[in-house]
Amino acid sequence: MTRAEAPFALRAQRQSLSPRNLARLRIPLGDLIDVLVEDDNGEWVPGDAGVNLALSDDPRGLVVGIALWAGAQAFEEIDVDWGGSLAVSHFLSPAELDAPEGILYLRVPLRRLQDGQAEVSYTVWHLDGNSSESAAIRVLVKRTRPGGRDNDAEEPGHQGLVPAGLADELIDNGIGPIEAAAGVEVSIAAYEHMRVRDRIELDWGGEPLVHVLAAQEVGRDLTLKVDEALILAAGDGEIKMAWKVTDEVLNRSRDADERPWSASTTVEVYASDAQLYPPYVKIRDEYVDEVIDLNELDLDDVTVEVFTDPHHFAEGNWVELFWNGFTVEGERVQHRQQRQVERVPGAVTFMVPNGQAQVLGGGGRVVLYYQVKAGETTPPLHSSQRTTRRIEGEGAGVGLRAPTVLEAQGGHLDPTLAEATIRVAAYPGINIGDVLTVVFSGTRADGGEVYFDNTRNVTSGQIERGEILRGLPGEYIAALDGRRAEVYYLVNGRRSETLGLVIGELQATLQAPTVQEVAEGVLDPAAVGPQGASLKIPLYEGIALGDRVTYLWRGSEADGSTSDQSEITSLSEPLVFDVPKVFVEANLNGSVEVSYSVERDGHPGQVSRVFSFRVGVLALELGAPKVLEAPDATLDPLDAVEGATVEVSYAGMAESDQIILHWRGTAIAGSVELGPFAGDASGTLLIDIEAALVGANIGPADTTVQVSYSVERSGQELAESPVLSLIIRTLTGLSSPTLPQAGNGVLNLPLISGNPNFRAESWDFIKEGQRVWLTVHGTKTNNTSESFRLWTAHVLTETQALTRSIPRDVLQQLKHGSKFTVELKVSFDRDTDERRAVMFPMLELELRNAFTVDSSVARIQAPADFYFLSGEVPVNVPPQAQLIRRATGGMPAYSYSSSTPSIAYVPFVSDGVVYMRDRGESSITIRDRTGAQLSYVVTCSGGVRITTHGANMSWSRAIEIAAEEGWRLPTRAEYSRLWERCGRSGLVGTFWQSSCWTSEAVNSTQAWIFDNRTGQSSVSSKQTANVAAYVR
Repeated sequence: MTRAEAPFALRAQRQSLSPRNLARLRIPLGDLIDVLVEDDNGEWVPGDAGVNLALSDDPRGLVVGIALWAGAQAFEEIDVDWGGSLAVSHFLSPAELDAPEGILYLRVPLRRLQDGQAEVSYTVWHLDGNSSESAAIRVLVKRTRPGGRDNDAEEPGHQGLVPAGLADELIDNGIGPIEAAAGVEVSIAAYEHMRVRDRIELDWGGEPLVHVLAAQEVGRDLTLKVDEALILAAGDGEIKMAWKVTDEVLNRSRDADERPWSASTTVEVYASDAQLYPPYVKIRDEYVDEVIDLNELDLDDVTVEVFTDPHHFAEGNWVELFWNGFTVEGERVQHRQQRQVERVPGAVTFMVPNGQAQVLGGGGRVVLYYQVKAGETTPPLHSSQRTTRRIEGEGAGVGLRAPTVLEAQGGHLDPTLAEATIRVAAYPGINIGDVLTVVFSGTRADGGEVYFDNTRNVTSGQIERGEILRGLPGEYIAALDGRRAEVYYLVNGRRSETLGLVIGELQATLQAPTVQEVAEGVLDPAAVGPQGASLKIPLYEGIALGDRVTYLWRGSEADGSTSDQSEITSLSEPLVFDVPKVFVEANLNGSVEVSYSVERDGHPGQVSRVFSFRVGVLALELGAPKVLEAPDATLDPLDAVEGATVEVSYAGMAESDQIILHWRGTAIAGSVELGPFAGDASGTLLIDIEAALVGANIGPADTTVQVSYSVERSGQELAESPVLSLIIRTLTGLSSPTLPQAGNGVLNLPLISGNPNFRAESWDFIKEGQRVWLTVHGTKTNNTSESFRLWTAHVLTETQALTRSIPRDVLQQLKHGSKFTVELKVSFDRDTDERRAVMFPMLELELRNAFTVDSSVARIQAPADFYFLSGEVPVNVPPQAQLIRRATGGMPAYSYSSSTPSIAYVPFVSDGVVYMRDRGESSITIRDRTGAQLSYVVTCSGGVRITTHGANMSWSRAIEIAAEEGWRLPTRAEYSRLWERCGRSGLVGTFWQSSCWTSEAVNSTQAWIFDNRTGQSSVSSKQTANVAAYVR
């Protein structure tokens, strides 16, 4: 809108500026180009945007974006200043106040764009007469290509880029190891529109050398040095050199055939002494030397042959082929293959996919060579010479094809869409990280600009899928209702062809398409094969050969929409598209609308009616499962010792079905969900049930397991099947436990040393974690019944035979000659509730447990050095002066007593031990806990008896008494031995503080005494009163 077109008189503009907060102007896409500009001091600083040919090839002008300011009003005037001159003046229309995302887009006429640096800002003239001015951005404009225009399409290469030069001797003689080691100088002639920071890329046989121009190099010829490493990397053979230029704002050199390269220079290289001939290239059966013609290649793959000779190849070697291509835009496209050598001499044949050649079409080239390796992953042994082929003919590599909009039909786009999808097919030379921008633009009815762009880096996933999808918000589409829109994309400074769309509905007149796999209005993903859903286009009215048919598959779910096109080649057979299965599965539990449009001679034509359907699963009729080992739904566990088999069968089972089996039995170990299992095309699936799951449901009586299954198809869970109530019988055939020490049904306890052992052999369905109970039942000696629990819910830790000792004292409480039983139970389901345990057959035995003792006369013959003191308790008695005789049977514990303790002494706590106390005979009596008693006689002899007479006795008197009584005084040695054995509490303990006379005199007046306190001997007067002790 101009000032004259305003619907009312505008106030005069004031010269003074009233500052407001205005955002700086933006140049869409240009602000993604890194440039350097000069500041006011002549220093290089980063600029804000670059403008190149791709951004300024629209005759309507360059798009600039201005963020609406706070309080913006209709009819406010915007003046854009470009390099100090008014570039565009615009009045804000009422519709523009609602511009998408609050961004106003204007176009700067191309005549205002002069090459070089410019400051760009804008001024807003408000309705109150005040104005605001934005801060300026620094922009670098360059709308010329490096090398200028090439008007000679007849000559190869860009005629403005002089072929790279080499010294004459190198051209004539080639480059050997000496020349390569010194490096090779390559001359690059100055070219038109040469500018600082131009990026020159020299291609040396497929290896790049990059040089960025410095300011002092502008306008001059250059010399680039190719070092030895690059020469060796490119290999030997006829090496072709060419170069291209990309300037700072991403303009590329381009010849009359839209190619960036100069003409080639060829030089022979033999620096690495590659003796292997280069590979040979064939189209079908014809060898090609210089050019691979895509028109001749058609849809065939490229054949590459490597001939093997005995000097460099051996059978079993591996050959790796390198196909290093360059598109017409200079993008690298690499491909590798490996094959094993089967015959020497002979040939190894490689088939390079047709697409690898197609992306290089229109003048690209490929450098081929191969390496020979001993193994598939070992380092190369030899490398071949290089060979180069030019790719001619219309291929996928010519230009960047226009994008498509999936929702567009017949060149029309519905303005009521909430969102549309822009699709960019994978382009020649696509690489991870490419900066790709999609643009949607047009002019509204009021003259305002509608502009949308989306910039993202290309990802590996997008390359694998072969497409890049970008969302287009519906507000931009609605803004161009009834108008025309343009859609294109830019990548790495290159602009694609433009897709033109009319925004508005197109009347549907053609018959709707059909999808073969749809049944009853539902498309089951399981019914779709690997090739995808079959979309059939009917033979519509007016069909003609060459009609271009585009289908639109519009899904209700994210990533569920797609489109494709083909041409009518038959007037009698319907056209069929294979819609990739991923677009079926993406709409699971949603819906799809399918239509198609027809284009003839490049002009949009008619569109079809819509075929709608739901994506999901038709209800399946599921039958109850079966257990093959239980034909009548009753399972004898012995029929499933190795496990059971559940049969799942229903009509319409698909291999993609996910089936989950529910086995619902006991809570702890007898219930499980198994799967998911893939369905079987036969309609029947057999599922193995482990024996442990059968065993865990064995109880003392019949148990019931609820068996069912559920089906999940394409992520949607269907209803569960009817339940099979499987009855599992209790387990029969369990073996009775044993006591190996028992024989003929009798356990004779007195004949067994220690505890008898219980044993149960391993049983069917035994499993770690099961619990066992072990109980002994019997009759006590008082005729009362008693049960002794040895295990209660004991956890099995292994699956071998089960053993345990039965404490002897338990059995000794039982009545002699009575019957006792051993009871074993196991809970197969690991439950601690004994009521869930299964009982083994009882083990019943007779107990022999008579109360007996050896009644023969026992004899103790004490040794000659055993001294005993009458009336004293024996201490430290040697083994020869004691005996042990124990009773067995009856009911322990036993008590022992002596009829004559002064002769045979039984300690208060005795386990059958009897000590000699004096010479003579005594009867030993044993009683058990019931009062029953036994006895035997013991005789004691030997040893030396000691007696004492008293104190205050002279040595002479002690000698006299000894003679009268028939005793004698001990010697010093005897006292020492006695004292060492007994000490102060021993046999002489009565006089432990006394000194005792010995039998040894020193002289007529002195004799030896023994000090019972210290254990030492000393000399004493015979008249001194001391204790006298006697032995005999």
